[in-house]
Amino acid sequence: MSLFSEADLEFSPEEMEFFAEEEVITVIPNVSFKTTDSSLICIGGEWGPFRPNFPVEVPLWLALALQKKKCCRIQIPAWMKVEHLEDVLAEEQAHEAIFQPLPFHYIEVAHLLLRHAKEAFEEADDVLCQTANLIKDIRVERFHKIDMGLKALEGPITVKLNNVSAMECNIIRHFFQGALNQFYRLAQMEEPIDMGVLGTASSAQTQQENRPPPRQLRRTQR
Repeated sequence: MSLFSEADLEFSPEEMEFFAEEEVITVIPNVSFKTTDSSLICIGGEWGPFRPNFPVEVPLWLALALQKKKCCRIQIPAWMKVEHLEDVLAEEQAHEAIFQPLPFHYIEVAHLLLRHAKEAFEEADDVLCQTANLIKDIRVERFHKIDMGLKALEGPITVKLNNVSAMECNIIRHFFQGALNQFYRLAQMEEPIDMGVLGTASSAQTQQENRPPPRQLRRTQR
């Protein structure tokens, strides 16, 4: 049984995809823009120049917007090639305690491209399906590693998780914070009692008990 549930997510999948849309990918424009240097000036910066058949790097949100208007073709990142994903999956399965390096938002970027840029994949019908299955298998394998690793925690120790992605961090954050807080409370309960402080308190209580009762004052009658 997994330690995690969707209700524990710090950010929703939609919010994580929003963050991932700032990742930069390459597009091949088929138009040029009537702007200075054929570039686009956005809130996040200036992107371009856009010239037909010349590759240019843009954030994912802009690439999807241009692709929707038939203004460019999206190039699938090299790490999403079937051959590379097969190698990553094999390495993940071969090393139980090591996470293979992947982009920080690999899950979100893959889902966005698989959902909105299907035509960017090779024409072979099985390439899209293979890519989706490999991404899923890698994600499941890595989540299993995290799940099993956290179940083995026995105290407030330092945990080092290299190459963990944004979505994976989002899933374990809530559990990790609660578990470490509980470990801290248990450690506080197990701390030895300071006998010096206890002895001082006991002595003060004894002195208070041995003190004579206060004298009753009589009112003088005139």
